[in-house]
Amino acid sequence: MTRFGPPVGAPELPDRVDVAVIGGGYCGLNAALELARPLDGAARAIRLAIPLDKSLRAKRNAMEAALGAYGKAEEYGVAQVSTAATYAMADLYRNLGNSLLDSERPRKLSAEELEQYNILLEEQAFPFEEKAIGIHARNTRRAAEGIWDSWIEKSYADLAVMQPGRYARPEITGGPDAPATTAPRSRRGCCRPSACARWRGKSWP
Repeated sequence: MTRFGPPVGAPELPDRVDVAVIGGGYCGLNAALELARPLDGAARAIRLAIPLDKSLRAKRNAMEAALGAYGKAEEYGVAQVSTAATYAMADLYRNLGNSLLDSERPRKLSAEELEQYNILLEEQAFPFEEKAIGIHARNTRRAAEGIWDSWIEKSYADLAVMQPGRYARPEITGGPDAPATTAPRSRRGCCRPSACARWRGKSWP
């Protein structure tokens, strides 16, 4: 597994902050994260099933509620909370993309129609993975500010899977003669937009 370490001189931050002083008063910063987590769980629990447009709408609405709660936590500007909230937001977008790829397929499709439908799902999932990559990258840029914790490390690890060419570092295991290994590649395949013409412009089944 690819491991990432903190930049030289970066302080190691605890993963949990119970109380901090903000504006002269005490605020339980973890409360903001705790409020977001049930919303996060509710969004992830929604399975994308037929009719896809209906279940996708429900999942996105639940996801927006969770993202809003995480966004408020991030706005506190306290590193230990912001890194956790940023990671969670990125992972929600990644979850939505993966959920589209794993969604229920319409019945009675021919082999060609199923292939076209799968490609269209890849097209629909692509922007969500790109959004996740952007948010994870925002989290990792905090390392240049001297901030490092497990959430930044997890963002690096996820980026190594989603963009291995840029983020994955070869690792040597089993001795000097062992081959180098890298992180597994993203699930995203190669989309062929022209193959989706039959579905484009139609409502989801």
